[in-house]
Amino acid sequence: MTTPNYNKLCAEAERHYFDFLRDEAEQSIPIEVIDHIIGCHHCREQMSRLEAMLAESKKHPQTQPAQTTAILKLHFSFVGKPVNCTDTRPFLPNLSDPTTQIRIPTPITAHIDNCEQCREDSKKLQNLGLSHKQLITLGQLFADEPGADETDCTAAREAIPTVVAMAFGRTDAKSLRHLSLCPKCRQELYKFRQTILEQTKIRHNKDETQKGVFPCSSAGAGDIFDYCIPYGIDPTSDEYAKFRKSLTTHVVCCDECLDKIQQLHKTIYTIAERPESGVVTVFHIDTTARAETESIYAGFPVRVEMANSGSQEQPHIEEHEKVVKLRPASKKLRPLLKIAIPAAALIMLGVGLFFNVPAAKGLGIEQIYRAIDAVKNIHITSFVPDKQKPVQEVWVARSSGLYVTKTENKCTLWDISAGVTKTKYGIGAIGTTSLSENVMVSMKAKIHSSLDIMPFRTPTDIPANAKWSEITDSELAVKTSNTKVYELSWAENTYDGSKIQRIWRIFTDASANLPQKIQWFKQSASDSQPVPESIMIIEYPGDKEIPAKAEAMLF
Repeated sequence: MTTPNYNKLCAEAERHYFDFLRDEAEQSIPIEVIDHIIGCHHCREQMSRLEAMLAESKKHPQTQPAQTTAILKLHFSFVGKPVNCTDTRPFLPNLSDPTTQIRIPTPITAHIDNCEQCREDSKKLQNLGLSHKQLITLGQLFADEPGADETDCTAAREAIPTVVAMAFGRTDAKSLRHLSLCPKCRQELYKFRQTILEQTKIRHNKDETQKGVFPCSSAGAGDIFDYCIPYGIDPTSDEYAKFRKSLTTHVVCCDECLDKIQQLHKTIYTIAERPESGVVTVFHIDTTARAETESIYAGFPVRVEMANSGSQEQPHIEEHEKVVKLRPASKKLRPLLKIAIPAAALIMLGVGLFFNVPAAKGLGIEQIYRAIDAVKNIHITSFVPDKQKPVQEVWVARSSGLYVTKTENKCTLWDISAGVTKTKYGIGAIGTTSLSENVMVSMKAKIHSSLDIMPFRTPTDIPANAKWSEITDSELAVKTSNTKVYELSWAENTYDGSKIQRIWRIFTDASANLPQKIQWFKQSASDSQPVPESIMIIEYPGDKEIPAKAEAMLF
């Protein structure tokens, strides 16, 4: 089953690495691709690199993981497809959000790199200083489409005076949405507000009473965003309704603030309505591609084609013009994403751009995950305090597809190759059951997982508050210099709202980075010392030992 070289199935598998790591194999990955990933050294190595990259980026909690996951998956849905300004526009607000750090090329960023007008639009959005939530709203606005119902236009235009008066409670969500989306109706809204603005200017031209009452000069786009773009507001459940009056009573009578609303309206809807620039890009995943050293795609196996001209040359963009910086900001590995990166982004991993950096002194937890992933056979013996006998033993033979568990009264064998599970209680008879396709998929994934040895399923699941450190305390009684001891500790919330400290301690073989023993502890506020919970002893048997052990236990 082993596939030594990159082939067509590897290319297909690249699109599914992320789903495989996130335990979504049953829902979205073809069976033949799962089989390939499990048996292909190239694909397993790529996913190990992905786990390491995501774990490193998780150390930087400023990003929004769920949001980034969704956006990046949408980015990579355009791989191999023509991307124009209309396709790119809904992503511009997210790329302008300082909480989102995308430092890899994507089909969307490739279009921005090549399209001067989209870069300018992105800069304008960045300069507005909108909040994360407002930028999300703006992205949804750019992606949404107005309806073609003239009745909606009529109702919405009747609501224009109310909207300009900022009395959202006297209108409805449907009208607010329509006025935000329909080019003709929002133009009528702009004209009506402009009339009010001119009247206000005349009325207040020589009126000094408004000066000093409200800090108009400090009011930014974020303060007036909702009154300019009432998209997504539902007056029946407006969480900010009770706070609006203090602002709106001033704004509706202030020519300076109304003028800011009009300027914001023009900025946003000029971007929304801008015609195509004529630049169309196609982003290709190309493992044979090697960009020039000075290219913005240097180190990435990426090829960007200009679909309108047929050119495949990489663009030359000055550093100050880049909207999305693709290279790490220093020699040290910098964050790409906190938790998520889409499957197709794995094409970035093959070149080693992010993995040729010298490792920090000591062992990183990602290296342990990779070491476990590489072994063929594992035997895990689990103990709990105050019991001499093990509570469970697990044997896993990855190459032969065997997973065996033994407790005091039960022994179970999952044989993936044969498609059956066999169970024996005590000295009773053996029960044999055929494995369903879903169970087969789940067991294949489990066999090639970290097998509960590690504290989290993948490095990406490690909490941001976790601390990783080497333990050199002589009280640990490490017998040989070849054994290194490390701890991962983190805080957890309990069901009653209190916090407990979790500690996972690992004794490793320093030459192979493989676990020899695992200790679990917990410590609540009432505990003066960490309390032991369990111990695992890990061994790595030969290819023939596990089948022989399974036969001895069952027959």
